[in-house]
Amino acid sequence: MAIATVFVTNPHVQSGKVRAWVSHRPTDAADAGREVRSRSGRAHYSAVAWWGVIAPGKTPPPIINRIYEEINKVLKDPAVAQQLSLQGMDLIGGKPAEFDKFLKSEIDRWSKVVRDNKIALGD
Repeated sequence: MAIATVFVTNPHVQSGKVRAWVSHRPTDAADAGREVRSRSGRAHYSAVAWWGVIAPGKTPPPIINRIYEEINKVLKDPAVAQQLSLQGMDLIGGKPAEFDKFLKSEIDRWSKVVRDNKIALGD
């Protein structure tokens, strides 16, 4: 048994080597990390996997912008977009400042989950 992303499992499911029993996909990125209460009252959380590119904090803005431009060129290539879509990925993209804001919101969101549930290292 495994709990994994479509990106990881899809090739195995398509090959017939494994069978998917349950699939859940949040309706959009806003659902990720949203607390949901089950009938038993226990908290469950919805999470999505995401990928991003980061650089050291002192990287000059012109270099960050160049990397951003080049990555977006690749992501706009129809062949790349189609291949990533077949692997279960939604291409969202965004400017570096938007990703920075998203990353900070993810840290805040999951820090709250850890605090609220009193999760400690080694649990």
